[in-house]
Amino acid sequence: MIKIAFVRILLLAGVIMTACAISTPIATGDPVPEFHQFTSADPSWVHGNKVATFNGQVNYRASTFQWSLELVPAVAELVMGTMNCTTIIAGIPGYSDNHSNIPGDYLLHSSVNIEIGSKYQLRSRCDFNVMTDTGATPSNVHTAIDFIAA
Repeated sequence: MIKIAFVRILLLAGVIMTACAISTPIATGDPVPEFHQFTSADPSWVHGNKVATFNGQVNYRASTFQWSLELVPAVAELVMGTMNCTTIIAGIPGYSDNHSNIPGDYLLHSSVNIEIGSKYQLRSRCDFNVMTDTGATPSNVHTAIDFIAA
């Protein structure tokens, strides 16, 4: 069993992981978004850090955006039980991708129609518990990706 007394990590722009074993809530805010411009010559992008790996791809013929997000194994192993994840993309009215009671190693993924030339803001949050020296403690991973398909 891994025990964490207090951790608040900001790892590279775009992802924050918070685990806290004290009784006072901590405001973590949203991470600074990572930005990427997709082009027809370079329609795919992978961005990873010590917490998660994000993959994005634009299909210019179909005007679709496909994405996936997966926690790295070391972080996925910290998840006690299951997690709940929600992803929205600002700029796409009504878009929401929600998954409840999924394992820590689940590959979040989706595809959505986009308008070429428009800017979008993908925001994802996964909530779960981690074991700390005070017991199961709520934690989460936030992902922020801003992108445009030029």
